[in-house]
Amino acid sequence: MRMTEDWDNVNLNEITFYTLVPRKLQVIRDIIKMWDNRFPVKYFQYRSQIKDIALKQWPLSYITKLPQEIEDDDWFVPSDDDDWLHHDLSKFLEKQNEEYVYWNPLVNMTFGKYGRHRWFPLHTKIGSNGYAIKGSLLNRANENQRHILIHSHSCSIKVAKSLDAEIGEHRNKVMSCYNNHPGSISSLHGLVEKCGMIKGAIPAGEPRKGHPKWLEPSYNELLRVIDKLKDKISLL
Repeated sequence: MRMTEDWDNVNLNEITFYTLVPRKLQVIRDIIKMWDNRFPVKYFQYRSQIKDIALKQWPLSYITKLPQEIEDDDWFVPSDDDDWLHHDLSKFLEKQNEEYVYWNPLVNMTFGKYGRHRWFPLHTKIGSNGYAIKGSLLNRANENQRHILIHSHSCSIKVAKSLDAEIGEHRNKVMSCYNNHPGSISSLHGLVEKCGMIKGAIPAGEPRKGHPKWLEPSYNELLRVIDKLKDKISLL
């Protein structure tokens, strides 16, 4: 698991989740304060609920840092704690012979509006949780290369190629889902930069229907969490 936090036991002065985010920590703290002033569900409580949905949905075991000993045949799928993985991902990876494999994630939009689309071709770089790395590749990488492979999805394939890794491209496969939800810190940061407040994060209109069956239970849970944000929204 790439970006996470013990949301139930954290406070603004102790957050570690955002030290890996290339934005000013104080700005992020201010965004969280704005959230807590506006919504009936506090930010850390909301993120804890979002994380619980993901962990129930994931078909793979998870770690928060790379182990000392890595087997060459192990697979690692970098993912934040608010994104989802296809239940057949493990079976899919077992069939792959390359050391770096990527696919076409589904993007689930609930930030500001409801929507759904594939990552490619709208984006040109690798999706946030749209790739997997084999242990043999990580074992050849130095510390800086490992950090990029795990934490920088957009640059990860460049490092893999520099290490002569074979690349498996599966743009016809949807093996994960990237969530852009009301509490996505990157989207909230962009909103604050644009208008100085977080008004507009809650999706307007009606939720999308017709989600793939593997996503439907998690999507419905997400909607229930978002609905709780709409109750008694502060005018601040």
